[in-house]
Amino acid sequence: MTFGNTGSKLLAMTIFPSLPLAGWRHTRNSIQTYANIMGSVHEAIVPPGKQGWQSGLQAAAVGLTTTPIPAKGFVFELMLDFVAHQLRIYTSKGSHRAVALQGQSAELFCTQLVDGLAVLGIAPDIDHMAFADETPGMYDETAVSAMWQAMTQIDMVFKQFQRSLRGATSPVQLWPQPFVLGLTWQTGRQVPGQTAEEQMTFGFSTGDAIVDNPYFYATANPTPRTLTERPLPDPAYWQTDKFTGAILLYEDVQTAVDPAAKLLEFLQATHEAGRKTMT
Repeated sequence: MTFGNTGSKLLAMTIFPSLPLAGWRHTRNSIQTYANIMGSVHEAIVPPGKQGWQSGLQAAAVGLTTTPIPAKGFVFELMLDFVAHQLRIYTSKGSHRAVALQGQSAELFCTQLVDGLAVLGIAPDIDHMAFADETPGMYDETAVSAMWQAMTQIDMVFKQFQRSLRGATSPVQLWPQPFVLGLTWQTGRQVPGQTAEEQMTFGFSTGDAIVDNPYFYATANPTPRTLTERPLPDPAYWQTDKFTGAILLYEDVQTAVDPAAKLLEFLQATHEAGRKTMT
């Protein structure tokens, strides 16, 4: 059986909703906090891996998951379910616990998660003081649904792009601390004078101090001197203030005739720019 270009055609038909950050910033901040707490549980139990690639959350059908984590004689999984709007805890023994996402403070969410794990006999050694903020958050279900619709589509495009890359790549994952969905590609060459490998990172940010709205980016490490001389597809541009990398605003993807194709074009062009300018 052959599927030809069916995957590309399906991507072209997806809907990228509008996501101006001003309308859901506080909700985004709450989700980012929850993701960081889940990530801390994961890191407390799973041994460090190559480049820290095991520490991110991955996209599932309904939300962000830690993927299975080992416990004593079983495995468990944490999920931020953005369809049912719940924190879910699953185990391979069939146990399941759920807590509604309602804009809990960092302290309350951490307590609810740790207490839920304790009932299942799991006690991760995390820094509770890092999540001691009792300030209530916000959780707008409509905004979360739009965000998740966008992220599912972006995740698929990133994975389509990942399949075209030669060399080692990280999983497509969400790094909790900056709340960025993306992947890292390594050239296979060592950085002169270092033990690290040359690499590029391709990501999606919901907005930060550099760009105050959702955007896509690509960076190279180390940054080639001539990287910013390479052409980019319109309206992408090179950012050189605070960091050096290529930027494509989410709005320019969302309003494109074929959003998935627009994003894929950006990823391929920035990869080519890095491939041709890195040593």
